[in-house]
Amino acid sequence: MDLVIKNEQKGYFVLKTCPAVFLSILKETILYKSFLKIMKNVNYKIKTMKKTHTFFAVMILSVSTFSQNTWTSKSNIGGLTRESAVGFAVNGKGYVCCGRSGTSTYLTDLWEYDASTDAWTQKLSYPGTGSFHPTATVIGTKEYVGLGYNPTTQTDWWEYDPSANTWTAKATFPGVARYGAGAFSIGTKAYVCGGTAGGPPYLSDVWAYDKATDSCVVCVTFGCGSCNHLARFFIA
Repeated sequence: MDLVIKNEQKGYFVLKTCPAVFLSILKETILYKSFLKIMKNVNYKIKTMKKTHTFFAVMILSVSTFSQNTWTSKSNIGGLTRESAVGFAVNGKGYVCCGRSGTSTYLTDLWEYDASTDAWTQKLSYPGTGSFHPTATVIGTKEYVGLGYNPTTQTDWWEYDPSANTWTAKATFPGVARYGAGAFSIGTKAYVCGGTAGGPPYLSDVWAYDKATDSCVVCVTFGCGSCNHLARFFIA
């Protein structure tokens, strides 16, 4: 059966397909009831209709997202206290790398977080030099870290393979050495934008790194002007 949501203006659309038995159990859960309450508050109606018997556990995740809105304390990361580190996630694990402790201790340690055990494990340290406000992004199952400050701006670029716990040097960033740049990836390319070379004026160039050719080219100027220490999020 399908769980179907009806919007009064836009008609029906199927949220997820799931077996009738699974749906009957789901209806008795607090998460599902919370989901219904939320949807009713935004003028949606819920109904079910017969279709296939394919199971999607994502239904649970979807309902959970609507109902929780809470923070839970987890285990502290190992090593020294730090600021200006980078974080990323690969293969279901979280990673925190680099940063600075105090005003002059630049860190290169890498820590892996396993949510299933709420435990941190130290991994091979970052071999680059720009460990304060570096830039990081994921392409596929590899993480790319580079740039940063320590105590001058840097241009090196590194690939981390979590499965092998190894770092590989990649082509040097050809733009202005910087720290505090933002990054994201689409397909096999990573995009690095903005940052600072040491103070205002801040940078507005956007660079595309191609994993297949290990090359980086400037592609556009950031549309809303210069930017430094960017925040980022993803909508899949």
